[in-house]
Amino acid sequence: MTYAIDFEFYAAPGECPRPWCLCWVVVETGEEGRLWIDGEDVQPPGFTDDDLVLAHYALAEMTCYRALGWKMPPRVVDTYAEVRVIRGQVPRGDWKLLTVCHSYGIETMSAEHKDDMRSVAIATEVAPHDREPLMEYCIDDCRALAELWRRICDRVELPLAEVRGRYVKALARVENRGIPVDSALIEKLQSRWPDIRRRTKEAALETYPGTFSDDGAFSSEGWLRWCHENNIPWPRLPSGAPKLDQDTFRKMAQSFHEVEFMHSTRRTLSASRAVELPMGQDSRLRCMMSPFQSSTGRNQPSNSKYVFGMAKWLRGVIQAPPGRVLAYIDYSSQEFAIAAALSGDERMMSDYLSGDPYMALAKRARAVPAGATKATHGKERNAFKLMGISAQYGAGPYTLAGQLGTGRGKAVELLAAHREAYGRYWEWREAVIDHLLTGGTCETRFGWKRKAAINSAGNSLGNFPVQANGSDILRLAVIALEEAGHEVVATVHDAVLLEMDEEGHEAELAQARYLMERAGQIVAGVSIRTDAEVVLPLEHYKDDGGREMWEAIRTLL
Repeated sequence: MTYAIDFEFYAAPGECPRPWCLCWVVVETGEEGRLWIDGEDVQPPGFTDDDLVLAHYALAEMTCYRALGWKMPPRVVDTYAEVRVIRGQVPRGDWKLLTVCHSYGIETMSAEHKDDMRSVAIATEVAPHDREPLMEYCIDDCRALAELWRRICDRVELPLAEVRGRYVKALARVENRGIPVDSALIEKLQSRWPDIRRRTKEAALETYPGTFSDDGAFSSEGWLRWCHENNIPWPRLPSGAPKLDQDTFRKMAQSFHEVEFMHSTRRTLSASRAVELPMGQDSRLRCMMSPFQSSTGRNQPSNSKYVFGMAKWLRGVIQAPPGRVLAYIDYSSQEFAIAAALSGDERMMSDYLSGDPYMALAKRARAVPAGATKATHGKERNAFKLMGISAQYGAGPYTLAGQLGTGRGKAVELLAAHREAYGRYWEWREAVIDHLLTGGTCETRFGWKRKAAINSAGNSLGNFPVQANGSDILRLAVIALEEAGHEVVATVHDAVLLEMDEEGHEAELAQARYLMERAGQIVAGVSIRTDAEVVLPLEHYKDDGGREMWEAIRTLL
């Protein structure tokens, strides 16, 4: 049988959900079930191992299962993800249940009624007289979901959908587990926030003279002057004024590490109130991980709630618990490897397998001697790394010149060197764009699909196969890690943060890295290398991009 289910629950910041009720509808018969949970000693519905359980944005339902200590259903399908797959991410925008149902001509409750009942569901308590209305609201969503499944089930590739369901179950464990942090340090950050903002500005003025005026305002002229003195070609608006948005600072900090401290400073100064990290009573951070929210299928947790989306220096609040270690495992040059594998570019794959694809590219371009290494020609290697990444994703000469601080002519020369080195890759990329722009569909190894919208940018389409297959790899890795008994506490683009016992952690780390590398082999046909950093018991996570900030505020803490 097929069951459309829905929970109503309350989730305090940083805590696991507190479920109020669970309702379900049997798709084949229309039979309905309701279960009030809060304050009652109840058992989960008797779904069998053969039953298929549906939920729209199923992570919410699976975190409720975990919070109750119930065994999650063996077979789960998230219709949020499957509708996105069916439609190839088109149109962009709202994929909520009511919106999707309306697009299929399915009658639902009004948006106003849903908002009214949601205010009841997310309250800290539900009054006795609100229980029945809340369950009726819950069952309404189940009815709509059941009808949605009847409309789309013939277009769902069930084996692949169930793999995505396994990921949702694995991610529910990750989200409920939470990221361990130093609660005392967070309390100090919050209590000393005005002093931290003041000290941050003072330290920034020491590092970047003239970038703040006497009244404390950021000086655009001072910033441009500092960039000129340090040979950093800062991007400008058509008016000639510097681009000062957060995304520009983030990208420039990736190209010029000396910009990172100002990036962190501006993010810190923009927060007039102390940063609110969603910490539970067990000193662990939790927030919605929001799977499948990007067009490439990646998680998109809120940058204002997820510590890995905040300023890099704030990651220093992460702390390994007593007797436990944390391991940050990151894929090495993952997107380069995927591009080589998908395009069938033998030169590109050879360069990846050399161990340092960017140095190999520099050698192909005759920019360094044949015997050059990262130690002997680090500056040239870094320039080719930046160029290689930018070129692979379709950057033009103007953009590349700005990133490298070179003239446009040099940028044209470097981009031509990339095309000459990896001609097969470029043929493949342009064929992908042409295919999508002429009405085709692009699909990853595990069935995540993309079509072109009316206003789709060529680069976005050309980047999709690499980015989306990278998303497949991370999903498969998280599934493998969790189902093998490893404890993932965070996912970060193409990396995971694991928690494990200190005793025997070396062997566990080796096994975890094997599983991650194996995921790359399954999806892309190449074993993708990983790097790992270990945080020992009671030590704090350190991010290179946040070191200057911690040094600046150390005396305050």
